[in-house]
Amino acid sequence: MSVNKELASIFDHMADLYLLGGKESDRYRMGSYRRVAQTLKYFPNDVLELHKAGNIRDVPGVGEAIELKIIEFISTGKIRTYEKLKGRFPQSLLNLMDVPSLGPKKVHLLWKMLGVENKRDLKKAIKDGSAEKLPGFGAKAVQNILEGLEIGKLLKKRKLFGDMVPMVEEILEYLKQSKLTTKVEAAGSYRRKEETIGDLDFLAVSKNPQQLIHYFVSHPKAKKILAEGDTKGSIVLEGNLQVDLRVVKADEWGAALQYFTGSKDHNVHLRTLIRSKGLTVNEYGVFKPTKKGEKGKKIAGKTEVEVYKAMGLRYIPPEMRTDSGEIEAAIKK
Repeated sequence: MSVNKELASIFDHMADLYLLGGKESDRYRMGSYRRVAQTLKYFPNDVLELHKAGNIRDVPGVGEAIELKIIEFISTGKIRTYEKLKGRFPQSLLNLMDVPSLGPKKVHLLWKMLGVENKRDLKKAIKDGSAEKLPGFGAKAVQNILEGLEIGKLLKKRKLFGDMVPMVEEILEYLKQSKLTTKVEAAGSYRRKEETIGDLDFLAVSKNPQQLIHYFVSHPKAKKILAEGDTKGSIVLEGNLQVDLRVVKADEWGAALQYFTGSKDHNVHLRTLIRSKGLTVNEYGVFKPTKKGEKGKKIAGKTEVEVYKAMGLRYIPPEMRTDSGEIEAAIKK
């Protein structure tokens, strides 16, 4: 995960925590963090490079307070305000926000009105009918929460690689049949051929990304749609398998395939290596920043081979991208 996306995730979670707290005085903070998180998710320039050039405030919505938090994260890997904020709530309560169909608003109501602090309390409140009586709940919402609890539990179970092969081939064929994609491939832990797989990730190139995403989430075996956006879709298939699809541009294919295939440790190591060469890398390509810290010229991205070559490395096969010596070996050719 890039630093931009790590920070976006933290600021998004901070907004959720302020919302969970339910204080009217925190509404401004919540809005500020939410806006910055949304900007950072899609901001083309690397925050690390902006920091190096002293230009963090080039990110829309970043003022002095948020700039200091970004600098603190870059320097220490943590944000004290965030850690303190998490400490206000039981961890079991924070875990409830990860349940599909439950967000901070509903968790706040359950906590304040019914004293719900964990999944056991939640199931009890649903069983005795008290949850259904809360504002904004009702029978349908409660049913969705029950399904979310079940899905969340089942999605944590990893599947054997061999058991996933037929499903991957079926999804690839389904996407190709749409005639909406020029390239499509499985990524993530499946492409690395790990022994067990948590979920499936697919990448595709298409001139009609929204149409392809809609076609994808309409898969006949999809029992729940988790997300349907302009370039990303996420579904749960029969058998409780989460499948994600991202649609990228043709000139981003290699960079995206590399980014969404490599393990986290492999990608972090590459990011550190490439910074020493005065370059930046993300899922959109390899860039040579300008002196002002701007993204600058894109020098690679169409293929994985050219992405690794731009970093001074021989191509590294997907199965080896685990940060267990493969980068050092590629440097030595």
